[in-house]
Parts: sequence; structure tokens; C-alpha cells
Amino acid sequence: MNVTKYCKNRECGCPACDRFNKAKEASAQNAFSLIEILVAMAVLGMLTTFMFSMVGGTSRLWERGNAKVEAAQAARVGLNRMAEDLESALSAQAVSFDPSETSIAPFLASSDTDTRGQTSSDIAGGSDQIFGVRLTGDPTSPFREFGYLCVYINNANGFDTMQGQRYFLVQHRVNSDSGRFYIKNVPWAPSQGGGSNRPALIDNCVRLELQYADTNGGSLNWVSSWTSQTNLPAGVLATVIVIDSRTAERVARINNGAALSTADINSITNTGAPSPGVQTLLRGGSVVMRRFIPFHNSNAKFQ
Repeated sequence: MNVTKYCKNRECGCPACDRFNKAKEASAQNAFSLIEILVAMAVLGMLTTFMFSMVGGTSRLWERGNAKVEAAQAARVGLNRMAEDLESALSAQAVSFDPSETSIAPFLASSDTDTRGQTSSDIAGGSDQIFGVRLTGDPTSPFREFGYLCVYINNANGFDTMQGQRYFLVQHRVNSDSGRFYIKNVPWAPSQGGGSNRPALIDNCVRLELQYADTNGGSLNWVSSWTSQTNLPAGVLATVIVIDSRTAERVARINNGAALSTADINSITNTGAPSPGVQTLLRGGSVVMRRFIPFHNSNAKFQ
């Protein structure tokens, strides 16, 4: 058996030493230097950071979009519930009621100047309110009081299912077997708590706006309030402004739980640029939804 022997110093110039030295040189040329390894690690780190930032940004965009979709769904459901009551509203001349038991006529559409017992901190700035009576079709309890009002729960602990220091569109709904409406002249105040008769209809609803279709003069005019109790308008254009849950939490932290100002809420729909901070958050995290609701029991009709 032939065994190739190398010289001791590998430098004698024999064929065996030449092959060994060439193999050694080739191996050295194929290896990475320390600088090359450090550069490769730096590039890999930058690519990893970029990928994670993209994933994180996509996740935040998805969460923001999902929160706005949820707010839009809540607004749509709330307007549908309002339509059920308003479409069947009755005027004072269409129903008999006991005036000694109430100081409010069966149909009341007003701005926040008439708060019916609420403190100013209860009412969402610039919001309207509407109260009325409708028939239920149930002979044992033929009437139903209804009311809709956008409120701010000033109590940090909240009431019932309503979280403290948040906005809600609250629904008042009570069946009655007689004409004794509006809880026998007891003011309807959100501070009494929600309960089964005053549930929160839309969470984080910061405003309810109502425009009434007046066709009594033969042409259509939109008015911001309705004072007649004997004649109903042809319908109402209801607008709700709802902020999504993520924005509501951020705004509450910035404001330390205080209510939004009317100017802040106005900034959501104003065409001008919002002020930095809360107004910018509200503009980006709000949903505005409108629905026209006809009054089926109104004598006024569209031409």
C-alpha cells in the first residue's frame, strides 16, 4: 500500500506539498472574513426589524379598521331601533292622556336647552333629544313611551351596564296601560342609572342630531326643532356620531376622564383642520351615520 508522505515543513516543492498548499489556499479563499460576517449580521438585523415593523403596522391598521367597522355596525343597529319607535309615533291629538300626571306632551323634540331634569354634565354637548308615545298593539299595555338622548356618564364607576366617563345613546322605553306618560312626571335622568327601562343603545355615541321635515307650507323645509304637539313632521333625519372603542379609550386618558367640549365634537364634522391632540384623534376614529325616518302617523307627506 502506497502512502503519500509530506515534508515536515510543507515547503520542499515536491508534488505532495504543492497539492497540500494549493488546497490550503483554496480553503482560505472560500472562508468569510470577520468584517463580512459583521456586515451580513447587520443587514439581516435591518431586514428583520423592517419585517416586524411592517407586521406591526398592518396589525394596527387592521385593529383600527375593525374598531371603526364595529362602531358603524353599532350606529346602524341603533338607528334601526330608533326607527321602530319613531315611525309609529303619535301626536297629542291622536291619543288621550292624563295631563295631571305629566307636564310633557306625548311628543317632544328639543335641543339640549330642555334637559328635563338632567344636569348639564349629563348631556352630550350639542346633542338633540326626542321623546314620544307609540301604540304597541297589545291591548293590555297599548302605549309605549320612548325617548332617545345622548349622554355622558360623569360618574367614574358608571351605572348598570354603562361604563363610567363614557358617552352613550340611551333609550327610554316603558309600556303603559293608560295615558299616564313619562313616569308620572318624574324627570328622566341618566344619573338614575340605566336598568331595563333605560338601556344604553349605542356605546361611545357622542352626538345625536335631528332635523325635521316640515312640509306644512307645501314645500320641504328642514328645521332643527319641532314645537307642535298636535301635528307630527313628515319625518326626521337622524344623525349619530360614534367614536370607535380604541379612540374612546385614548381620548379618556388624554382628558383624564373629563367630557369632551362641544368644540371637540363639532370638529368631527367641520371641514376645517382639527386642532392637534383630541380633535385629531376624534376626526380619525369617528363614524357619522344618517338615516331618514318617516312618521307613518303624520298628516304631512312628501309631495
